Amino acid sequence: MSYIRSGNYSEACYKATEPPYFVCINMTPDEWVEKALETYPRCCGVDLSECTCPVKDYWFFKNKIADYCAKVDVCGPPAIAAESSESSGGDARFLRGQAEDANE
Repeated sequence: MSYIRSGNYSEACYKATEPPYFVCINMTPDEWVEKALETYPRCCGVDLSECTCPVKDYWFFKNKIADYCAKVDVCGPPAIAAESSESSGGDARFLRGQAEDANE
């Protein structure tokens, strides 16, 4: 199993999604980032109805997930959000804090 990072993500993103060392044996760093980005839209935010975690309704999950979501947020938006922002007008990018290229 290769633990070499492809470089597709930032160093901060790799660090944010890195699990404890004893968990790392089955997946590459890129796979951990992809898994984090896959679960982000379902388990981060107010509406957890799509989150598949069996303990999503318990206080300890809600306490932990907020920190996790903040860390994964450095990786950028999930692919679905990125696709929708590309197809929307410049004002959507502006509202997301990317004002530099809003009029392009």
